Amino acid sequence: MQDSEQYFLDLIKRYRRKKQMNQNDLAKKLNMPRTTYQAIESGRNHLKLEDFARIVNILQIPLGDFEDSDCYVLRLSKEDIEDWVRIMTKINNTIEIMNEKKKTKTEITIKTKGKI
Repeated sequence: MQDSEQYFLDLIKRYRRKKQMNQNDLAKKLNMPRTTYQAIESGRNHLKLEDFARIVNILQIPLGDFEDSDCYVLRLSKEDIEDWVRIMTKINNTIEIMNEKKKTKTEITIKTKGKI
């Protein structure tokens, strides 16, 4: 594993603990199995950029903390990264809303079928 990747993983772990979350708590918020998240945090699985953005948002990690490292995510400016995180957050929120509507619609359909 590269030093820069380990830096990100250590930073994520530190903020997760600061928020008093365990790996299972964060995995649930990311909609992934705990074992998958555990593999990411331990460095066995690579951290995808999409998951990175979601984790930064969930843990509210200030992007300035990433400036302390010798690496930069995709060599983007801080403003570009902030914009990208904002966009990914909106997409994630939209997906969650759609999933909730789908669950509600399914529940209504099941209830309707039961009454017929």
